[in-house]
Formats: sequence, structure tokens, C-alpha cells
Amino acid sequence: MKIMYVSSEAAPFVKTGGLGDVAGSLPKALAAKGHEVTVFCPLYSAISKEYCSKMQFVKNAYVQLAWRNQYCGVFSLKS
Repeated sequence: MKIMYVSSEAAPFVKTGGLGDVAGSLPKALAAKGHEVTVFCPLYSAISKEYCSKMQFVKNAYVQLAWRNQYCGVFSLKS
């Protein structure tokens, strides 16, 4: 099964509490069961340069939000 996991934080990239722990470990457990899992989370400035330097740009788009267009960049990091 292909699973897309979306979270505001995910360990080890960025976490402030339990959500980051779950978002980091649950996708790994699902992948260990044979599922194809992709995790999406915001690219916060607090994410370590170690991870950012390994990310590859995928694409970008602008999303209409009320009165403005918001930039949305998508980057990939394989683990």
C-alpha cells in the first residue's frame, strides 16, 4: 500500500513533543511491514543543515490563499 503521512513535525528532522516522535516512528513501522511511505512536513529553519544539505529540489508551485499567492517548494530526502 502507498501511504502519504502529513505532519507539522517529524523526528529526527524537527520535533517539539510527542507528535514529532509518532510522526517519525509510525512511518518507519509501516515501511517495515512492506508499505511504501512518504512523509510530508514543513521545511522549518530549525531543521539541521545536515539534513537540508542532502535534500533535493522536486518542484514548486504557488497556492492561492485569500488575498495572496503562497510559495510552496517540495524537497525530497530519501532514508
